[in-house]
Amino acid sequence: MFRICIPFGIGLLFSNLAFAQAPAGPAAPIEPLKPVPEPAENPITEPKRVLGKILFWEEQLSSDNTVACGTCHKPATGGADHRLAINPGFDGLFGSDDDIIGSPGIRNLDVNGLPVEDPLFGHFAQVTGRASQSFLTAMYADSNFWDGRATDTFVDPLDPNHIIIQSGGALESQAVGPIVSSVEMAKQSRSWAEVTEKLALVMPLSLASNIPPDMSDALIANPGYPQLFSQAFGDSAITPARIAMAIATYERTLLPDQTPWDLYMAGDTSAMTANQIQGWESFSEQTVCDNCHVPPQFTDNKSYNIGLRPALEDIGLQAVTGLNSDFGRFKTPSLRNVGLRKALNHVGWVTDVQDSVDFYNAESNDTQHTQFTENQTDIPTNNPAIVREYKELSFFGPSPSMQAIVVDFMENALTDPRVAAETFPFDRPTLASEMAPRPLKLMSFNVQELGWTGVRADTVSEVIMRESADIVGLQEALQTQKNDLQSRLQENYDFYNFQTDNSHPILIKKGIFNVIASESIDAPIVCVIERYINYLVLQQITTGHLFIVHNSQFCPAQATFAAGELSAQERNQNHAAVLAQTMENNLALYDAPVLAIGDLNADINSNSMQFLLNGSSLSNGTTTSLILDDTWSLANPSVSKTAATDWILTSSGITVQKAAVIDNALTSQASDHFPVTATIVVEGQNSRGDIAGLTTGSDPTQSTFRGSVSDSDGNTTTESFSSSDILSINASIYVDPADIGKVASIYTLVAYAGSYYMKNSNGDYLPWDGSLDTLLASQSGKILTKIESLSVASGLIGATGSFQVFIAYSTDAGVFHYNQLPISFSVTQ
Repeated sequence: MFRICIPFGIGLLFSNLAFAQAPAGPAAPIEPLKPVPEPAENPITEPKRVLGKILFWEEQLSSDNTVACGTCHKPATGGADHRLAINPGFDGLFGSDDDIIGSPGIRNLDVNGLPVEDPLFGHFAQVTGRASQSFLTAMYADSNFWDGRATDTFVDPLDPNHIIIQSGGALESQAVGPIVSSVEMAKQSRSWAEVTEKLALVMPLSLASNIPPDMSDALIANPGYPQLFSQAFGDSAITPARIAMAIATYERTLLPDQTPWDLYMAGDTSAMTANQIQGWESFSEQTVCDNCHVPPQFTDNKSYNIGLRPALEDIGLQAVTGLNSDFGRFKTPSLRNVGLRKALNHVGWVTDVQDSVDFYNAESNDTQHTQFTENQTDIPTNNPAIVREYKELSFFGPSPSMQAIVVDFMENALTDPRVAAETFPFDRPTLASEMAPRPLKLMSFNVQELGWTGVRADTVSEVIMRESADIVGLQEALQTQKNDLQSRLQENYDFYNFQTDNSHPILIKKGIFNVIASESIDAPIVCVIERYINYLVLQQITTGHLFIVHNSQFCPAQATFAAGELSAQERNQNHAAVLAQTMENNLALYDAPVLAIGDLNADINSNSMQFLLNGSSLSNGTTTSLILDDTWSLANPSVSKTAATDWILTSSGITVQKAAVIDNALTSQASDHFPVTATIVVEGQNSRGDIAGLTTGSDPTQSTFRGSVSDSDGNTTTESFSSSDILSINASIYVDPADIGKVASIYTLVAYAGSYYMKNSNGDYLPWDGSLDTLLASQSGKILTKIESLSVASGLIGATGSFQVFIAYSTDAGVFHYNQLPISFSVTQ
């Protein structure tokens, strides 16, 4: 988002030299991490560990197949979440001081699993109200979550009177929470029966790739969850308690005990650098850090109010215990692997360890941080009778070099290299949410029922199989045609035939989509036979993106009717009006991209096509706010489509890569129509909203922003390029229909090497300080058309690193429409 300066944080406790720890006799020797405790009711076994690892990385464990436990807890990011998203916090307003950096969860889904608008996040992913915690040392804690609500006693989720683990079950207690949380992983009112029934049917890790050997070996031997549970627990019953016990078992095997500090304490004096050794000595002898971040766990697993925000905004532990003394208290996070984390503490708004140092120095030095001291707990020391106040702290305030030495120790000497590199046992699969959306191939094919034979059925089936279309909309396929084709294609395609007399079935390739809904609308238009508009609401399994496919056939233009009756052209206009209204209704209901496949029996200049493509009024005065794109025209802008009258039309939220008419000897035998294909990428819900922190009070936008990066050879299929390539970066704004014709300013920003650069009207990129007052427009006084195309950069060469491109436009001061997800790419040597 256009939120430029976001702070993050962790909880560290420092003292200056004048306030060192109170003496308490000779220091006890520091022992290494103890063996991981395991409850007697859930001993660690290898089959259970592997099952837990599979479940931890299973996106199908969520209602919409988009979130796994590991989505928010990746080893390489210190066991926490690298995806930074904004929750508006206590006041519910984006851009105010109480905003929280949390984790994206799932869209708000109703009890049927259908997306509904959320009061805070609209149709985008909801964001948790606290930053995700690292789970990598949670096996030692007697409670989990920031507020400690996952207790030591694990109670059966199906029976509150049945205690499964009396003591030591905090990991199990934590594991069951997110799976039924309507923000993190679940639709509203998700039942455990729905969870377990789904697991019994799905293919484990079918959405993931690069599956580690221990997991893939287990899946070869036990290809389904019933078999995996039988191997781990003795029978195939899938229960919420067993899910939790398996996940907890996996987590107990992830011991990050090979940090440079661990090796140094075990006698390897070369494991830490000289700086880190000095930092460790200062950490343990000249600060009170280790009174709460107690070695070897580097946490005491206790709770404190360190004054990050007023306690009333989030009462923390008090919500669990009900004790006034726990007002605003949160657990001390472990410093192990803290150097890998980007959003620390429960509010998530201190960027790194150095920024945390600055927070703790806030009462004694001007560090641009504020501590809220009203309910702040004192800092404990080794002597229970003595505590320290935050205003006394000055963590080497006059000496930035000494600060840097201790920061180096915490950020680097406490990082386990296996965690950072995600090597065993911290290895993992690649999640579907981390992969680029899979392109989908669409086909419109009028198979013409006249003269139908078994040979033609073979030919049509061969055309479909050769093209390997993911979605096929057929026209003129009555019952005989549907039966013949289904018998030939049913191993590869699911058929949706709708009513008996309905000649517009939709075929979808098996294993790629979830079908959310299906419906058939009577046009109502009669042209030789009844005309229908059939549609499927599909969810692409690998991304969780929804979209709606409509299939129909208009009246043949050459059809004639008796005097006084509607002409074919008039019937087609009426049909176009019903199609547009159906698509508008679905767009509003599901807030997902829509597309139309069909033999629409019209050329591009006809009244019905101009209505669908440009919003032109029909001859009877009917208008539409829906404006569709012709995939052929987008993919082949200088080539007229003359060989077929079929169309594939798309709304915003869909990127078109290719379009073709399949004109060959085989298709000539199949029908008098040549099939039309289009390759698309579904981007998900519309990019809508305002720039958090810079705007207020505007309505949602229907704008969509698209971008492409191409190299010297015109390749656009990669996200990483070579510095020797000459790159061209282009973007398009599909303008909100309500803004077409308005005067606007267009803004272009590029994030590179930790800084932002704005493009001015001369085409120069200048540093930007993040202030709206200094933001320059790349174009001003622009009268908006349906699609605004702009060059972000042309001929970029030589620079290396990661780039993110943000595009925005505004039609009045303070209200921006922008791309929430930037155009991202990297350039390597």
